[in-house]
Amino acid sequence: MKKIKENYRKIINERLEKEKTHIIKNFRKDFKVLLVYPNSYYVGMSNLGFHSIYAILNSLPNVTCERSFLPEFDLKPLSYETLNFPLSFDLIIFSISFEIDFLNLIKFLELSEIPIFSKDRHGYPYIAVGGIAVTLNYRSISKVADYFLIGEGEELIVDFVNKVMNGEKTDKIFYPDKKRAIYTGDYVCHSVISTNDTEFSDTLLVEIARGCHFKCKFCAASYNYSPYRIKKFDKILDVFEREIDIFNKVGIVGASVTSHPDFLNICKWLNSNQIKFTLTSLRLDTVTTNILEELKKGGNKTFTVAVESGSEDLRNKLGKKLSDKIIFNAIEKFIESKIVDLKFYFMIGFPFENFTDIENIVKIVKDIKDIYLSKRKILKKLGSFSISVNPFIPKPNTPFYKYNMEKEDVLNVKIKYLKDKFRKIANINFQNENLYSAYLQGLLSKTDMDLTDLLIEKNEKDFKNKAFFKKNYKLFEKFIF
Repeated sequence: MKKIKENYRKIINERLEKEKTHIIKNFRKDFKVLLVYPNSYYVGMSNLGFHSIYAILNSLPNVTCERSFLPEFDLKPLSYETLNFPLSFDLIIFSISFEIDFLNLIKFLELSEIPIFSKDRHGYPYIAVGGIAVTLNYRSISKVADYFLIGEGEELIVDFVNKVMNGEKTDKIFYPDKKRAIYTGDYVCHSVISTNDTEFSDTLLVEIARGCHFKCKFCAASYNYSPYRIKKFDKILDVFEREIDIFNKVGIVGASVTSHPDFLNICKWLNSNQIKFTLTSLRLDTVTTNILEELKKGGNKTFTVAVESGSEDLRNKLGKKLSDKIIFNAIEKFIESKIVDLKFYFMIGFPFENFTDIENIVKIVKDIKDIYLSKRKILKKLGSFSISVNPFIPKPNTPFYKYNMEKEDVLNVKIKYLKDKFRKIANINFQNENLYSAYLQGLLSKTDMDLTDLLIEKNEKDFKNKAFFKKNYKLFEKFIF
């Protein structure tokens, strides 16, 4: 055990040595906050919101903010900046983007020897949880936190920390007088620490827009980050100019980045300064030849597009106003720009869906591939398609929240059909989300009751998602079927 502890500290120190940041840390400040992403360092340091809250808290005059993540070993977690234990902090804030990490929140508290239930904590650091998963639905862990931060962190975090630091009375549900906190200021959310040990290695992530004005009826971002807001062009350039010297490239972030009125100018500025850049995904109805050429200049070779369904009729019912004609016209533009590698996102198990819609997923991919094959003379090579298929999960505050998930026997038939069909098509890489992981997300998204005891049991008995689903089927049946 002693050697494992030494290795853990060594791992942290090695990661810190590789990091680059412009944040000047002062660990002599009075009020000490530990910002926790309850997952691995690799996942946590890929999260843009985590970076921004860290930067904002370290800008406060009397606050020191350090980071911590779920350890690779079953050891007491440490802060990364000073290798202190969580118990030595005044306030611990968890940033949670995915419902599954509610389990890791509980595990982190257990490893830190901090009581899981708020009623049992006296003389311990205050525990606050925020992030989009908490804003969507915190009820499954309602007995865990002292405070729930509902809404966008840039809007509420300074006020909250100042209230706790000054001993002011603060409601358990922070921002109870609003549905959620909405940030309308000029701050541009961006990465503040460069490291190669993330999904976006040494990439300056910059959020140029928040929310989405297309309002797909199943989309949590469209409704929970509403209204759609863009960042000013000059503010975005300020971030590029101030931060890029410690990063290798830029990642442009947003639900529909190509809808930004200055998107093309942003690309041109990056290219003129010889800065490589990527983007999260591309809406096919915003594709232009000029945009594609600028993206190619920026080093983009593979493009991700969310088609959602193979059927135009179902897409219309989903609020995804994307006709077959628009899709095929965009594919022609990809071919003209000699872009051959594409990633497609589809979802299954939607309300109103029938098996013909599943068959149409295969059909539309085949049709797209046929277009590529017909233009092989103007292409130097034929690329590959990656197909990602995920089950529909109802998300709070969306029009489709009232609908249930499809049962496993139906979804398994659909997944098997797609696997079998795509296996027979050359240069297709098919993958699907684990069904029982999706069901657990659905439960945590839909429940109106505290599930802390069950989540503790899942951790302690190391139940896999399928076994947990089978054991607690009646609970899943009550909320998601």
